[in-house]
Amino acid sequence: MDLEYLILNSSKILALIGGIAFIVTIIIEVIKGTKLLERVPTQLVVIIVSILVCVIGYVAYASYAGMPITWYYIFAAFVSSFVVSYVSMYGFDTLNELYQRFKK
Repeated sequence: MDLEYLILNSSKILALIGGIAFIVTIIIEVIKGTKLLERVPTQLVVIIVSILVCVIGYVAYASYAGMPITWYYIFAAFVSSFVVSYVSMYGFDTLNELYQRFKK
């Protein structure tokens, strides 16, 4: 049942990942020039911001939808934040190239 749900909603999931990556990219562009983050590598900041946005976004959505907040969904948001940070750092072209290479 869960795999069916995942397959049926794969386009929504990809759009959600793209939207969150866009939000993370905008946040990074705004904060990367600050004095506090000047010496921190940008890729590390992208990963941290991505984790924060994904986990806080899940908790906010679960609270809004009245869903129980469970540890495995928080873990799934944490893991998916690395996909979001990858897309934010390297762009959609690299992700598409990687997908095409492993699709065969």
